[in-house]
Amino acid sequence: MPWNLKIQPPDWQPPSWKPADLAASLEALRKYAEGYAQASLDWYYAKKPMKAAVSRVLRILTIVATAVGGLMPVISLLFGGSAGTATEHALNSLRMNQYGYLSLGLAALFLALDRFLGSSSAWMRFIATAAGIETALEQFRFDWARLTAALGGRTPTGPELQALVSRITEFSSAVRRLVESETSAWVTEFQANLAEMERRTEAAVRMAREQAGQAEKGTKPQLSAAAPGAIDLTVSNAGETDAGYAVSVDDEMAKSAVASQTCGIMGIAPGLHELSVSGKIGGVPASASQVVTVRPEEATKVSVTLEKARVPGGRGPEAGPA
Repeated sequence: MPWNLKIQPPDWQPPSWKPADLAASLEALRKYAEGYAQASLDWYYAKKPMKAAVSRVLRILTIVATAVGGLMPVISLLFGGSAGTATEHALNSLRMNQYGYLSLGLAALFLALDRFLGSSSAWMRFIATAAGIETALEQFRFDWARLTAALGGRTPTGPELQALVSRITEFSSAVRRLVESETSAWVTEFQANLAEMERRTEAAVRMAREQAGQAEKGTKPQLSAAAPGAIDLTVSNAGETDAGYAVSVDDEMAKSAVASQTCGIMGIAPGLHELSVSGKIGGVPASASQVVTVRPEEATKVSVTLEKARVPGGRGPEAGPA
């Protein structure tokens, strides 16, 4: 039982055992033994509701968190939505699965709290101990009635008095053994839970250090692989354009009205991209396109020449009537 709470036994008044006080001394001894048993019984029944409430709350939270964690992948599939790209779907699914892992982690935390606080085990110990005390108290009262019935109301003496005192002693010892057994079980469980917590904490610290080391080793390559690159564009006939040229990357405008022959496009994600250059030469649309491989932290050199669009029915960009 908790170290900061204790059973309050009745005040001890040593019996006088004077010939004239034998009956009163015997009654005082009986009341003291029954008073201690009743005080112990009241203590366990007073503490049991709190332990039961904490145990139920932690167990319910454990069940709910476990269920949510297990259902999260299904929830992500059913309610992840249909809009967006495949990449967005994957990110949403990953995010919801992370919530599932968090929920499972909370379930483990609630279970560990219940085990460390000893709520469920204490609740069961309190019930068992209180039932044992009730049984001992009930048996003592019936034995006492049986032993005193033979006296016919007279004061016991000699062997009769010794038998009654021995029965009180047995009863009091039985109650104290029940209380001491419950206390020893609490001490053993608390020490085991404390040792288990220390082992798990040490294991978690080691795992965290290992993960931190692995993350540190992998951070630089990952950052390097994710770093953007650039395109160093040269348009050989840029000087022939009417008002410069425009540059698009994957159908998204990157530059417009560029008059110089060279052009730099920054912040391009690594990978394959379609580069398109368009403008007008002598009033005729001209364009060029090329697939470019962009590497992290590198400027990929690209050289293009704008070609005029062919006029329908003609033999070239500037063809006249046949």
